[in-house]
Parts: sequence; C-alpha cells; structure tokens
Amino acid sequence: MPITKLPKAYSQYGASMGRRGEIVDPDFDGEITVEELFLDSGGYDTGGAYWGSGGALWRATGEEVEQYFRARDIEAALAHVRGLYPLASVSGRPMSDDELREYEQEAADETWRNCYSPSERVAYIREHRSQFEFHTLADMLGCVRGHYFAGYASELA
Repeated sequence: MPITKLPKAYSQYGASMGRRGEIVDPDFDGEITVEELFLDSGGYDTGGAYWGSGGALWRATGEEVEQYFRARDIEAALAHVRGLYPLASVSGRPMSDDELREYEQEAADETWRNCYSPSERVAYIREHRSQFEFHTLADMLGCVRGHYFAGYASELA
C-alpha cells in the first residue's frame, strides 16, 4: 500500500498548522479506516502541513469522517476512533518499514532536486562521502545533476 499523498497545505506565505477534520454524529455506523501518516524530520506531512514533533500522526477516514490525531501505536489509534464512533466498523494498520523508506527516498529526491544547486550537491557529497557509493560515472553525474539522491535519505538535511 503506497504512502498517502495528502492535498497541498501551504502557500507562498507558509505552511498551514495541521489540518481540519470533519466531525460527524457519534452514532455514525459506517466503515472507518485508520492509517498512519508520514511526517518528515521537520514535522511536515506529505502535503506540507506542519504538525511539529511528537507521537505518530494518524488519520481516520470514512464517508463523512476525516479526523487527524496522535497516538502511540495502531492499537491506541483504533481505540481512539472506536471511542469516538462506537457503532462504526473500524480497521487500520501502521505504516510498514518499506513504505517509510520509500517515502523518505521520494522526499530526499525532491529536496535534492529542488533545494540544492549542483555546486551545493558536490559540496554535500564531499562532506558526506561515506553515504555515497557510485558504481559508474553516469551514476555520480545523475546524482550531482539532481536526478536522484544516492545517499542516506533519512540523513539529508
């Protein structure tokens, strides 16, 4: 299951602080899905809304339902939603390690492409040489030109 890409939550004036949810009747008896959302190291979700640091961020969605909240794990997240909507059928799962790595790599590629100039990329590669293993000259040039980030995605500042 791919990482949830949330709608854009920023403008030229900056990021929104969190997101608004929709609260419905507590007697809602439909299906609700709970999913863990990715936050980058700066506390931003995939659409650019700022949440800050803290516990894992979760989203509960269903017909007429959209809630954002923090919980320590999937069990606590499911219990929270079941407490809000006791008649609903609630299911969910946490983000897998593969999904997390995939999103970190996508975020690193985008940051590398849009926030570093070629000379800044070369300086970063020199400073963090142990992160990079280039197999060919074309591989190194692709990275320097910003086509992809070939270092440790979780460490890109």
